[in-house]
Amino acid sequence: MSVEEDGEWKDGPLLVKLREAARRLSLSERTVWGLGRSGILPTRRIGRSVRFTVEGLRTFANGNGAKHGDN
Repeated sequence: MSVEEDGEWKDGPLLVKLREAARRLSLSERTVWGLGRSGILPTRRIGRSVRFTVEGLRTFANGNGAKHGDN
């Protein structure tokens, strides 16, 4: 991957806010927040902010994000 002039990756940002994560998954923000807190969706803390990884959202959407044998 390479960075374009505006500082974003060619295929988009690697981290997104809660609202964007919920929009991409077609879920409520509350549901996405719970999935992040439980560890099902990977998150990254930057100071007091929480961001969701785009790769984690893709993995979850493809059905590979279940933990503890849950489907």
